[in-house]
Amino acid sequence: MMSAPESSDSPASTQSNSPSIPYPSERYAWYVVIILMIVYIFSFVDHQILSLLVDPIKADLGLSDTQISHLGGFTFALFYTFFGIPIARWADSKNRTMLITVGLAVWSLFTMLCGIASRFWTFAFCRMGVGVGVTCSLAWRCSLTLLCFVFSSPTGVLTCVIA
Repeated sequence: MMSAPESSDSPASTQSNSPSIPYPSERYAWYVVIILMIVYIFSFVDHQILSLLVDPIKADLGLSDTQISHLGGFTFALFYTFFGIPIARWADSKNRTMLITVGLAVWSLFTMLCGIASRFWTFAFCRMGVGVGVTCSLAWRCSLTLLCFVFSSPTGVLTCVIA
């Protein structure tokens, strides 16, 4: 187990009564970062896939250019932004396991429902659900990265930014 450094710069030593914060081994921490990176790749692809499939989706659902632009930007971004702060607060203060479970379930369910949507409003609702699920993944990715590494060096900060 890697523990927090004993220097006066560490967050654990700034509070006189708090014990040293245990961190996982470096190998396990990097394993977590790799898993989180894979989740991020899926999140990025899920966010961008609509722009790659504009023409087939427009033809299949009979959508106008305005409707497809709302699906690709507004509906996803609105819920991604709106739910970002409460979900991030939950990730920092409540049960992260439940957040991961709910977030991945919501994200997966609504991604699947996007595939079977047959109307604009159904597809828009499903994209909103995908936005909420992706927001959950962002919150717990940052939270878990902060728990895995000691941030007393620039390398640790860079790890947080990458994850």
